Amino acid sequence: MAKNIDAKLKNIQGIFSNTQDSILGRDGIFIIPDYQRAYNWRFNEQCDKLWQDIESFIENGKNETYFFGSIIINNDNEQLYIIDGQQRMTTFILLLKALLIKINFILKNISADEDAESIKNALENRRREIINCLYSIDEDDVSLVIKGSKQLSELHTKYENKSINEEYPNEIKAILQGQVFDEIERNVVTIKHKQKDNKYTNFFRNFKFFSEKLDYFDSTEVNRFAKALLKECQVIAVISYQTEEAIEIFNSLNSTGMPLADADILSAKLYSNYDVDKTEFKKSWSEIIKNTNSLGAQRISTIDDILNQYMYILRAKNNEKDTTLPGVRRYFTDINKEPLKTPKAFISDIEKIIGIWQDEENYSGSFVKAA
Repeated sequence: MAKNIDAKLKNIQGIFSNTQDSILGRDGIFIIPDYQRAYNWRFNEQCDKLWQDIESFIENGKNETYFFGSIIINNDNEQLYIIDGQQRMTTFILLLKALLIKINFILKNISADEDAESIKNALENRRREIINCLYSIDEDDVSLVIKGSKQLSELHTKYENKSINEEYPNEIKAILQGQVFDEIERNVVTIKHKQKDNKYTNFFRNFKFFSEKLDYFDSTEVNRFAKALLKECQVIAVISYQTEEAIEIFNSLNSTGMPLADADILSAKLYSNYDVDKTEFKKSWSEIIKNTNSLGAQRISTIDDILNQYMYILRAKNNEKDTTLPGVRRYFTDINKEPLKTPKAFISDIEKIIGIWQDEENYSGSFVKAA
């Protein structure tokens, strides 16, 4: 049966807001699915490029729109699972939050003279629009939030990260529910064995990057930037309505050369082959990611290293003598597909190898068992 798909060209406000012109014509929650990769955009690479693109578009002053590309969403009962475009969507949310905090600060400190009235009204409109983009909220509650009678921590956010590959799934929630930058900085995760800004997640570092950029803007520049982002930057939203095909669509998209890490591809295939109840797999894989991230922070070993070592063990076990070494992804998805068909055994072996690095005193015994 053919897939039921819609394609809609929407501005950023139309993607996130609860207006009639939005994706659903009502509120929806954006969800990063279990099988998706972790958030890995960096402030000095993709975020800086995004910022420069928007600034250049504004400076050119052309009466047109700026196109950000496409996203692919699986619509399941008002829950919008992001199949493709996760990195951009997450970054848009961080940028909108930075704008909201900057606008709140300006409106709190703006003068009451007539000359400021016009920009004040414009910024108040931008604030309402951004609040509607980031939170599931009705108009009455928007007014309560603006007056300070209702805190952002009391609101439901429009973003939820369920990825088993994401070690910090609640980081966006901590950022969105904070009132001011300093509060957010106190509440976000700090990573062990990291120093200075490296101790923060990509979520917070990118949010901080946007916040610091906006610090150089005056009220007029902030309004111009926010208006351009919300109303003049567009995305094609491709919406699927067949939930059961989400993983197949994901795997199909990412077999065409899109830059996913080996661990992301393998975890998606393991997830697909697991028992009907995926809870045990999600818990085990999340622990694997947590442990390998900790080892990586200490420059001991990464998830890619562990998978590579597992490939060597299996090649030795199977007496494979070909001296031309394949990549990890090719080995498990083409040369030796059997391990991915038994996810529980795969995970058990990976856990044993991780244990080797966590406890070098048991190296010999653990290695023999893993092999």
